[in-house]
Amino acid sequence: MVIETIATIRPKPFEHMPRLPYTAPHKAGFLVYGAAGYTGKLIVTEAVKRGLVPVLAGLSETQITTLANSHGLKSATFNLESVETIRTNIRGMNAVLHAAGPFSSTAAKMLEACLAEGVHYLDITGEVQVLEHIFTLNERAKECGCVLIPGTGFDVVPTDCLAIMLKSQLPDAVRLQLAFHTNSKLSPGTWKATLEAIPHGGIIRQDGVLTRVPHAWKLRRILYDDGHVWSMTVPWGDVSSAYFSTGIPHIETYVGTSLSLSIVMRLVRQFAGITARPTVRQWLYAFVDRFVKGPDENDHTEQIVHLRGDVWNAKGKHVAMQLTTPEGYIFTARAAVQSVQMLLESPPSPGVYTPAMAFGQDFIRTFEDVHVIEVDLEESAVSQFERI
Repeated sequence: MVIETIATIRPKPFEHMPRLPYTAPHKAGFLVYGAAGYTGKLIVTEAVKRGLVPVLAGLSETQITTLANSHGLKSATFNLESVETIRTNIRGMNAVLHAAGPFSSTAAKMLEACLAEGVHYLDITGEVQVLEHIFTLNERAKECGCVLIPGTGFDVVPTDCLAIMLKSQLPDAVRLQLAFHTNSKLSPGTWKATLEAIPHGGIIRQDGVLTRVPHAWKLRRILYDDGHVWSMTVPWGDVSSAYFSTGIPHIETYVGTSLSLSIVMRLVRQFAGITARPTVRQWLYAFVDRFVKGPDENDHTEQIVHLRGDVWNAKGKHVAMQLTTPEGYIFTARAAVQSVQMLLESPPSPGVYTPAMAFGQDFIRTFEDVHVIEVDLEESAVSQFERI
């Protein structure tokens, strides 16, 4: 098996972006871009519930205006094709919460505009290449007086906090495994981000370097708090974020699935590149827009997410923890809004942070219905280490 090793994974939209002049703004609240999307609406509802007054923004004037009017909020309609247009619309804001994915297509110019205007930036991405790019902007963020915090949603808040908790228990850890499983459905935005990633295969971090691997590269039976679940490697955002949070050089991320689906994923590896063709991609996006609705109200209230983290040091010492959270999109709304609140109330020094770097490993404990579970490895089964 040939594995391609890469130093960085960065999409073309991020390349050769011009350095723009910094303009000191008059601060006034925050803006939610992508407010009319599936997760955006949940974020707006959560913000209003907390008494916050965001400006709502996005592409569709009808949808954004209707949503804003229903909450008595101000709105703005603009696309992300021009940095100057974005600058005009975010000027005077204290922060932007970017919720319009896939972020590999939407984040670059929003970031440039925020840096140019000195506006704090947060998003809910879990896309590895976007996280990698944002961490290259650390020095520029410091120069502009900005705080950049990507991944303030389900991915990567719980796993980021879990990774730092494990690192604090085993400071010399050299290997990190993060995993989760849930029965919740995916939103249209998550499906589109997944389609963006499919042609590129999987990603792990090996010796500190992002490394390409095939889809479903490893299959394991992982022991979560509710039992053993077949899980396969996925290019989850934590192979990027957890590295910056902990410095652990070997990182793999897993999602729970059925054994049959994992095997199918292995069988169709050779056809994954077809989804990169523009005509195929457009057809798939249209299919998602028409037929994918995302989790319903029952999912939000009934589904939970089960997570597990394991670390090992060079001598083989092993520490593990388990975690449960509310359904992922509801948690994303709560975490993103709480991140904005904490950033505006007590911002860290300018620079780039993961959520747990910005707000501490106990950030996850500030949410209702989150349970952190210590794992007694002597009593737990060892089959989570079995590999096919």
